Amino acid sequence: MMKRIRPYFFLLLVVFVLSEVGVRVIGLGNFPLYETDSLIGYIPAPRQSGKFLIRNDWVFNDRSMGVKESFQGSDKTDLLVIGDSLVLGGNPYRQEEKLGPQLQNHLGNGYKIWPIGAPSWGFLNEKEYIDRHPEVLSQVDEIVWIFNSGDFQNRSQWWTDSTHPRAKPLCLSYYVLNKYLLEGKLKHSYPTLLFWVKPPAVPSVNPIDEQLDNVSKQLQEMNGGHFKRKVVVFYPNKFEEGSSEKDIYQSLSDQLEERANKEGWRFLDLRKCFEWKTKYYRDEIHPTAEGYEIMAKEVAEALEK
Repeated sequence: MMKRIRPYFFLLLVVFVLSEVGVRVIGLGNFPLYETDSLIGYIPAPRQSGKFLIRNDWVFNDRSMGVKESFQGSDKTDLLVIGDSLVLGGNPYRQEEKLGPQLQNHLGNGYKIWPIGAPSWGFLNEKEYIDRHPEVLSQVDEIVWIFNSGDFQNRSQWWTDSTHPRAKPLCLSYYVLNKYLLEGKLKHSYPTLLFWVKPPAVPSVNPIDEQLDNVSKQLQEMNGGHFKRKVVVFYPNKFEEGSSEKDIYQSLSDQLEERANKEGWRFLDLRKCFEWKTKYYRDEIHPTAEGYEIMAKEVAEALEK
């Protein structure tokens, strides 16, 4: 019996070793790590860099911003860009394709862009970052704050290493299998047998009006005299971009614009921009690299008006 089992065991061992070496060689394990706590939820760990799939480079500085330089006020116009994964970019993009570098290209060498964001962050996560880093607000000259219709709920919290890894996995081949197959394509049809992740409790969602009032209060608090320009950008997902009716998105846009203008912020609704099209979406919400270029162009024009 043992003699029959040994060849299969040896074969499985060979397959495991080859798969483990393979996923490491092609760079599937070269992804950013996160730090977590109950207030900010999660944030890219500071001072890290790498290349996902060998090609898609990424970097975070000492304030978890998506640039290699340590944060400090410069002799240029320092611009803080804050938001969620729309600002972060994520693993599918090269560094030069993300919003911050694209915006840098449009605004030129007279600007220094400081982008900060994390996947699925909402207003409360972003507010927490601002509250933790008053030195950032005191040293930047301009601000661009990017919202979408999913941002006005309770703060996002960490709940699995699959989406926000806190450490490099010991067994990378299993991590990849679990992330992209067991928790991905098959999660609606089959149970995750090897690794079960407890889903997060569904948070109670505050009324939209209350959250918008909180946004308005925060914009007012940031309405200091030293800022040259302040812009609120409202970003549609793919479904919202394809809708032409008076929908929830438009209602939110109108309310956010009213509050932004009242507090002295410029307002940009990307859905109203002529050049923005559904073809610029990589998935249901994130833009393609070309979409980022169009987005950066519109934001730059809103700043320069």
